[in-house]
Amino acid sequence: MPEEAARRTLRRLLFTAPVLSRALLSGGFRSVFRGRGIEFDALRDYDAEDDARQIDGRATARFGRAFVRTYREDRNLTVLLVLDESQSMSYGTDRTRREAAGIAASLLAYAAALNGTFVGALFFDTRGVGFVPPRAGRRPALSLTERLAVGEAGARGPAAVRPTAGRSAGLAGALEAARAVLKRRSLVFVLSDFRAAADGPAGYSGPLGRLAARHDVVAVRVTDPADTAPPGSGAASEIFDAESGRPVFLVPGSKGLREAWSAFQGGMRLDCLRALRASGAAFLELGTGDDPGKALTAFFERRRRGR
Repeated sequence: MPEEAARRTLRRLLFTAPVLSRALLSGGFRSVFRGRGIEFDALRDYDAEDDARQIDGRATARFGRAFVRTYREDRNLTVLLVLDESQSMSYGTDRTRREAAGIAASLLAYAAALNGTFVGALFFDTRGVGFVPPRAGRRPALSLTERLAVGEAGARGPAAVRPTAGRSAGLAGALEAARAVLKRRSLVFVLSDFRAAADGPAGYSGPLGRLAARHDVVAVRVTDPADTAPPGSGAASEIFDAESGRPVFLVPGSKGLREAWSAFQGGMRLDCLRALRASGAAFLELGTGDDPGKALTAFFERRRRGR
């Protein structure tokens, strides 16, 4: 995305961020992720509108009437955005996957900052990982959202993706890097098409599971209509795999090709979903043509309702 266009998009997003921020804050920011990272406050009598899962069994048995636990929000929450900038993210139909992920990450960064949350980011591609340490406040958040929206071409200073000595690159390396830099329980959003591992889901399932064992992780899988139909039309053409650079000869009008393409993409999606489910991470699919604000708000509303 050109830098000026990205900034125009960012200005529009700032009007959406308060709506998303309220969705995140609904019921207590951390309580969206059931009981993690929030501190016990007090016991009170059970009300018909309360969630029965919040009933405290010991207090209820001791006093002979139902009590629920109340919690106060941990204001020292850290949100880390892990953003994929590998070659496969540079393609898309309505917009590129990288643009869709950048808009969603920008929204999350600014919405979290409105709640007084510390926000940082990890950017990665096949060369290495770049890290922006978490900071609180709207001014740091605006600087970060500009980096998220503009992409690597507009990167400056420590946010730029760079080789990381002693650590593997790609998605697996980024997940391990996130686990290394986070010293306390945090909320981590991984925005990727989950194709950056050379050996597929087996390459990132372990690091993702280790990260999710200690932190609240949301895997945002960025998709595109081309995932279900082969690119191009008409005459035969040669295309290249975005990650490996290997050429592939396609005949778009071929029924066999379309069936094989659909089966391949469906199998790859299923493998990814299995790996994500096994890791224990929350999951959201975001299409390149979707409205990121609406998709994220709906996701947090579902989380709040326990769905």
